Amino acid sequence: MKRLLLAIMMLATICLGISAQDKTLKEKNDMKTLVAYFSASGTTKGIAQQLAKVAGADLHEIKPAKAYTRADLDWHDKQSRSSPIE
Repeated sequence: MKRLLLAIMMLATICLGISAQDKTLKEKNDMKTLVAYFSASGTTKGIAQQLAKVAGADLHEIKPAKAYTRADLDWHDKQSRSSPIE
């Protein structure tokens, strides 16, 4: 879980750096920024909200067709929806 949070924070930092570099281009082209996220447990949602706020971006949640249950998120169970397909 710590690795996932670290990876998400690194991604957010990279995105903010790119956003800062593209600010002048954005102003010239009047482009909009969208932060689209998927958050099964809610952790990514909070980070996406912060990122969108800092970047002045629109926010869009990607929702699964079938909601995740606690069992679906048990990554220790190789049959759960959150486990990689082997």
